[in-house]
Amino acid sequence: MDAADRCAHGGSAAGNFYAYQEGMNRYPVRKLDLGAQILSKTIIHDRLLSFFEEQLPHVANEVFGQSTNLNKMKFSFSPGEPAVNRYSVGGGIASHTDKQSVTVNVVLSNFGSFTGGGTTFWPQEPDSTIDEGGTDDVVLLRPQQGSALLFNGNVKHAGRPVISGVRHAYVASFNLWSI
Repeated sequence: MDAADRCAHGGSAAGNFYAYQEGMNRYPVRKLDLGAQILSKTIIHDRLLSFFEEQLPHVANEVFGQSTNLNKMKFSFSPGEPAVNRYSVGGGIASHTDKQSVTVNVVLSNFGSFTGGGTTFWPQEPDSTIDEGGTDDVVLLRPQQGSALLFNGNVKHAGRPVISGVRHAYVASFNLWSI
């Protein structure tokens, strides 16, 4: 979060290329400082992959084709990810799917530092048209700072606009491949 703020306040162009909407900038971790890069690697390798191996081996096997030695597999991330998304007033992301096996979002900001925001999810129904204006079966999650949302990258979701303050989220959508 601090590394993204330093880029934002320092006039870095790192967040401009992946800015999808007014009020939102994406700072690829590879363009942030070494501390942010190490933390990102820790989140993915030490926390997330070990979580799959220890707690969800059946899911890991179904999603990645194996349930052990996930660290030895090759990553394929969405463009510009892993990243820190920085949302200011009006910033959010329109509904989309990540088209990856897994997406992890970690809330970095203290919940009191912004209003609005959150992530909206729609049901994963392959043969139906989703009415994004309606509220049927819509889920809005606003987790606490440090909490992670882990979901199938084919689930339609959106980042709700921030009303005031600044919201930061770590995002990484990826596939794993056997080498």
